Amino acid sequence: MPKIDRRIFITENNSEHFQIMSISQHIDGSIYFNWPNFDKTTWHFLKDSEDGILPLEAKLPKEGKFTIHGSGMTGFREHNGQYIPTVVFHGNELKNTSNNTTGIRHLLTAQIPQPNFIPSQSKYLNRKTDYLISASAIIPSVLVFFAFPKQDFSLSMQIKFDKEYMAYSEEGLMISFLGNIFIELDTHVILCTSYFTKNMFWPSNMHIFYDNGYKVPIVLGIGDRKCKAEFREPEYSKSDKGEIIIKL
Repeated sequence: MPKIDRRIFITENNSEHFQIMSISQHIDGSIYFNWPNFDKTTWHFLKDSEDGILPLEAKLPKEGKFTIHGSGMTGFREHNGQYIPTVVFHGNELKNTSNNTTGIRHLLTAQIPQPNFIPSQSKYLNRKTDYLISASAIIPSVLVFFAFPKQDFSLSMQIKFDKEYMAYSEEGLMISFLGNIFIELDTHVILCTSYFTKNMFWPSNMHIFYDNGYKVPIVLGIGDRKCKAEFREPEYSKSDKGEIIIKL
């Protein structure tokens, strides 16, 4: 069984609390994701090439969980514990048990459907380990998940958008960046950054973008209920106050 289990909820003005995701971590560093209507997920397996970003075709499971193994292997794990071999990526380690080191990596990028799932048996805060994204308005969003070793430092993420993708409020304020939440697990802390671009929309089901953990898929709205993905290479820096900053 997972050693650490978290549920992620979102609310608008603290009204109804909708669950959007569950995250767990084993003591070996492996991180597992699941969410409502997992079997209806649209998966985007991306490959960077001279011709741009190409999708990869693969056989997909109907049930199970999305796994980032401590060794860096990423893919689907069915409930019987078997991996789907056609969608396995090998990437940056989360934990090396031989030398007892932990690593940094991108986990996944999620374009979420409009939240509407309320657990019938265990609602928000029935568990002390529940996390909440609190918003003044719930708008179509993309979530970027990064894992960091548990250390005594602060974290932030900065995502740069070209002007054609920037979203503004009626008052003329840029609203592309929606905020961060930090999810504490066993060996890692997950930094989840949410953002919104012009022409972003609610998809009918969850859309997941992932690669090997080194490059980060960023999803951008392009109009007519369509999006495109870009690969960004993270730049890491440290501020004068000791904050670790990821720039995408």
